[in-house]
Amino acid sequence: MITVTTPSEPSPPLVLVLAAGAGTRMGGPKVFARVHGRPFAAHIADTLRSLAWPALWVLRTPNQAPILSNILDYTPDVCINADPDGDMLSSIHVALSARQSLFQASFCIWPVDFPLIQPETLQTLAFELGSWDGAVPCNNNRTGHPLLAKRHILCRWISSLTRDGLRQAMFDHPAAIRQVPVSDPGPFRNLNTPGDCLDAGPAPGE
Repeated sequence: MITVTTPSEPSPPLVLVLAAGAGTRMGGPKVFARVHGRPFAAHIADTLRSLAWPALWVLRTPNQAPILSNILDYTPDVCINADPDGDMLSSIHVALSARQSLFQASFCIWPVDFPLIQPETLQTLAFELGSWDGAVPCNNNRTGHPLLAKRHILCRWISSLTRDGLRQAMFDHPAAIRQVPVSDPGPFRNLNTPGDCLDAGPAPGE
């Protein structure tokens, strides 16, 4: 008897929520800042829950973990980037060293100051990733967040000796990054200050 099997769906990327910044311009950690009446963390978690994508939250200090748990109503996976001068590249380095990342083939790099990204945008990026090294949203010749990337390219970037962050590492080690057109404004809406949160306006439907 011949058994016919169908290809299984690829595993979703592990989302690395980068939230280790000091949040100086926001007046506190951005992961707990509020927009549309809710913490950034709650918006991100709701989006990921709707897709059933796993997440690893990169925080600045261990005492932020219980606060995050209270916001999310569950205990999330977290790791700590305690480097006071740490940036996105160092947070990615910390996250890739965590046990949750060991067998993961692809990752979604989501800076916490872009909390209003729609689930459909993430689905589109994952679909378009294919054989590319990475995929980013774009609109009107402008690229945004998050970045979906394969493990091998992230490892190449974090192996860079640069102290100038992720952008420099990407310049030093070019990769095949697909720019995916999207209409969602969330990937291009960087909420750095309380004023940015006010400018985001009311929640949809209000």
